[in-house]
Amino acid sequence: MRRVAALLVLLCAVMLCVDASGKSYSGGNRNNNQKKKQPPPAKIEDVSLDGVVEAVINGDLKVRNTKSAKGKSQAGNTEWLVGAQQGVQVKVHVLGTATVDYLRHGMIVEFSTLLDADDKPTDKINKMSIVESSKDNPLGVFNAADLKPADPGVGGGDDKKPKNAPKKDQKDQDPDKLLIGATGQSKIVGKITSCTADTMVVSAGAKSIKCELGTSPTIDVSLSDPKLIGAGAKVVIHGKGCRGKVNQCWADDVSATLTQPLTGKKKQPHKHDDATAKSDSASESASASDDNAKDADAKADAKDADAKAKDKDADAKADEKVKDKDAKADEKVNEKDADAKDAKPEK
Repeated sequence: MRRVAALLVLLCAVMLCVDASGKSYSGGNRNNNQKKKQPPPAKIEDVSLDGVVEAVINGDLKVRNTKSAKGKSQAGNTEWLVGAQQGVQVKVHVLGTATVDYLRHGMIVEFSTLLDADDKPTDKINKMSIVESSKDNPLGVFNAADLKPADPGVGGGDDKKPKNAPKKDQKDQDPDKLLIGATGQSKIVGKITSCTADTMVVSAGAKSIKCELGTSPTIDVSLSDPKLIGAGAKVVIHGKGCRGKVNQCWADDVSATLTQPLTGKKKQPHKHDDATAKSDSASESASASDDNAKDADAKADAKDADAKAKDKDADAKADEKVKDKDAKADEKVNEKDADAKDAKPEK
């Protein structure tokens, strides 16, 4: 009986141990299966950046924010990756400069100049801007003084001149009523139809205006093409974003100032000018040839004159010799006659 009791006690102890170990294992599984706590979602906030573009990566701008924004979490000297949310129209304004080589067909340019009666600029264009046309800035010829649309036939609709148009010498008339080009400068907004290194033709409303370009004209740029923004450009950006390992910004407004001028393929001078220059050169050569021929003729004439003078001198000397010979002969005859008289006897 004692042995049976001992065996029963041992069996109960084993069962208790197995039960305890099972509870511990199952409890461990419950702890391991619990989900780890996820970090809180990134906080989306207003972002204002003022810095420099370091690189362009797949259309996004890598910007070094150099200025701290008051009341914002964007500290200075931090990097941001700036892009655009899908379906959101970003307002972009790009300012800069360009060379003549950047001008090309289809660009919209704006400049001011004096126009003559035939709508031709009276001087070379030394300053212009590459812009975009809009309702507020349509194509055409306008009074540069007050930016009012020109009268029909001067830059706008038809080619008919307005009735009772004042004459060019009516200086005392209201400038707003005068024809554009009669007095003061005109503002021209036109699309380039052709351009060389020294000439440009623009279509401004119903007018086609041919301009001569000055040497290295100043060309400003005011466009909305984000593709013009490259490394080195200074930018001011407003939008939404969040901080993290990579600071991300979704822009609503981007203002950029280019630090290098926009350039293009080297342009050649106008062919007509080349032909004119060649013609002038040929004329100069022909003129020089004529002058040389005239000089040669003059020299030949001088030689002929010298030869004639020498011939005359020779003839004069020959005549003198003949005269001398004749004089001597006469003297001899006279002497013979005298001798003969002296030899006759006296009667």
